[in-house]
Amino acid sequence: MVIVSQLLLYITLALLMGVMLGNSLLAGHMPKFHVPKWLVITAVGGVILFASAPSLEIIMNLSGGMDVWTAATMVLLEFNIGNAWLFTYFIGIVFVVLIAFNDLGEDRIVSGAGMVIVILMAIAQGLSSHAFEQASFWGVTVHSVHLLAVMVWGGMLIILGWFTKVQADWPRILSWFTPLALISMLVLAVSGVFTMDVVTANPDGEQINIVQRFTDAWLTDYGQSLLFKHLLLITLLGFGTINGILFRKRLAREPKLQIQPWIKTESFLILLVLAITGFMGEQALPNQIETIVSEEGTSSLFQSIYGQAVPPEMMVSLSFGFISILLFILAALFFGCMLYAARSRMHPAASFIMAICFVLAGYLGLMLGVV
Repeated sequence: MVIVSQLLLYITLALLMGVMLGNSLLAGHMPKFHVPKWLVITAVGGVILFASAPSLEIIMNLSGGMDVWTAATMVLLEFNIGNAWLFTYFIGIVFVVLIAFNDLGEDRIVSGAGMVIVILMAIAQGLSSHAFEQASFWGVTVHSVHLLAVMVWGGMLIILGWFTKVQADWPRILSWFTPLALISMLVLAVSGVFTMDVVTANPDGEQINIVQRFTDAWLTDYGQSLLFKHLLLITLLGFGTINGILFRKRLAREPKLQIQPWIKTESFLILLVLAITGFMGEQALPNQIETIVSEEGTSSLFQSIYGQAVPPEMMVSLSFGFISILLFILAALFFGCMLYAARSRMHPAASFIMAICFVLAGYLGLMLGVV
């Protein structure tokens, strides 16, 4: 339940960021779009509801040894995760009032205030994250920046792909959206490295380089999810190439070409990234891998591919044989086919399928190289 709620939380946050950003800072550049007021208010309510799931889970776990009211009071007032939800609740109520009594599409100042509230909601998520537990202020900073980058990128994809109904001027839109997407990807990558450094750091202070910590994390469900997330981000770079370069050139010849189906397809890839992120938030951190392997065992996915006994002290090394190299070549071909499908005016689903095949081939190539 918590994993699903986290996915829905990220989707609602991205939608709200897209609405507020599109009606404030980007108001003069956006095509005409319409998100019903009831849906925006529902999204705010969704943030409040979905953000409560981790706190509710802790309350239910504690209620076995105390009454529910005492458990709820303890979690909300003494736990970081509870404090973060209370903050989200109160600013969410202010947000609902702001939306209900104003026209977001006509008031850039109100939409700007709404964008600030959405940013504060993202920071609240950082305060309840694993990164905050591991590295306090630095942890919440890198986690919040990471989440905001996804919210901006994903939010604009949602608005442009699903709520823009008129014939849009795509050459003009891509002139600002492509740089925005590239900046978001860069921020996502850099903050992701710092976040990975925070969550994989050994609490005993043992110095292990970040690449080794990343590969060692593959022994856990968290590390497996992180690997899939990185591979999906590569496919998003491919879709950025499709929408930002290939179609930009075609639009120079065909100004009335509508590329919304491709924007929608890219938004599905973002959805997968958000789903994996939600799953990761509920897994044990890979900062004490030996303990996790000893007490819980290795990731079932890792074990099914590796097929050998895994000692708790195992450090993952890579040695790529013929099969791995073949799979990497296949992954490269899938990536090329993803671009070719767009260039050849195939249905966007063809590129999406090639993107998923790239992820699977790349994943298997890496996993079969584990020694």
